Amino acid sequence: MKKVTDYEQISALITKYMTAKTETNSSLIADDYREEISQGNLYVQNWNSGLLIFRQRKDFFRGNYYVILDTDRKPNIEWPETTIMEIVFRPGRSRYILDYWKDMGFEQIFERMRMTRLPETDISTLDSQIPSVTADEAEDILNECFDYRTACLPERKEIEADAEESRFLSRRSDEGDLSAMLRVSSKKSYYEIRQLCVRNQFRGSGLADQLTQEFTQRFGDKKCRVWVRKDFKETRKMYEKNGFTSDGWTSSVIIRNT
Repeated sequence: MKKVTDYEQISALITKYMTAKTETNSSLIADDYREEISQGNLYVQNWNSGLLIFRQRKDFFRGNYYVILDTDRKPNIEWPETTIMEIVFRPGRSRYILDYWKDMGFEQIFERMRMTRLPETDISTLDSQIPSVTADEAEDILNECFDYRTACLPERKEIEADAEESRFLSRRSDEGDLSAMLRVSSKKSYYEIRQLCVRNQFRGSGLADQLTQEFTQRFGDKKCRVWVRKDFKETRKMYEKNGFTSDGWTSSVIIRNT
């Protein structure tokens, strides 16, 4: 692997491999690459028909790729100890790229599906102030409830910005401790549930449903989305009860250990 030290280096490589036949799982933008480079976390490997981008985390690398599939034999790649990637499939898209990476030694951890809730034009949305959640509280419950390797958790800077802009819906115990939280992301044309978490001792008490209902009451006049694991059947049922349905988009989270 080669360490990337400036943005022009990675930009030139991506341009080289961008063709009509290229498969990619990257949605990173220039600012994302510049941030990774400034932290010393960005590495690449490239070969005749592809480019692998590695973003170093504390005990694994997150992988993104640009691959032209209809060319030469399997490349000889110098893999780090653990690499995790997520591949998104739009409705009707071939899943051949998943087999390609499985041939490289990756195994699927789980699948996600995207669920969408259409806007309600006659809804009366909540406009009351959202109770505050501190960055420390949000970071603590996120780390407790999710596997940091696969949950697309926000970096500390993002958490601080979310806390400042009141992007956390929450429920607290009688003692005032944070027991459940929903993280909201606002896009141009829709709102998204990024993470919904309930501490172990409060699971089964309906808090996830309460927060989802509040989310739809506050933002239901626009399209709403959420990604959920396919094997979390009860969670899917809860979203369906609140108006979400599968829109055909799926993803596979895969891992390779050396």
